[in-house]
Amino acid sequence: MLAAGATGEIIKVAIHTEANVPVYIVDFGEALLIGCLEEEITVL
Repeated sequence: MLAAGATGEIIKVAIHTEANVPVYIVDFGEALLIGCLEEEITVL
């Protein structure tokens, strides 16, 4: 997918209903949208 440390922009937050955890939709550019879990995101 992407190398660790890739920079993106959070564009939407959703909730996984069965696990009750937030899923962040992150735009990494060039039409590449990836769903990330909270522990996979670092704020700069």
